Amino acid sequence: PGMEPQTKTLTAYNTGEMIAELSYTIKSLRILDKTYTVSEELTSDDILSLIKTDFPFTIDFFIDNSNLNAENGNANFVMTVVWPFESGNDELDTEYGNLAYAHSTNYPEESSIHIELELKATQKMMQEE
Repeated sequence: PGMEPQTKTLTAYNTGEMIAELSYTIKSLRILDKTYTVSEELTSDDILSLIKTDFPFTIDFFIDNSNLNAENGNANFVMTVVWPFESGNDELDTEYGNLAYAHSTNYPEESSIHIELELKATQKMMQEE
């Protein structure tokens, strides 16, 4: 098991008259047949923690510039999935390798990972000096 790193980038633009702050919140995560949804018992931060600890792969999120300048600001929201060919946990690698194979066989049109998130730009009042 393992795969080449996968990266997706979304560029946000601010053409408004005010500075905006870019942030994200995970709403739900489906890995194979298991879904985690934000609720009273499970927060977006809990899901982020699960992503980093419970799987042989990691999913990382990064915003390269959270403060978007007025009228011409932009920022990249980057999501990367990394599953090293030798993660150091052969048992977990084998388990998820088998689960991924079964999932792709049973649901060939469905992605193995689905993430619903909210990417939000919030206008900020300019501070006077």
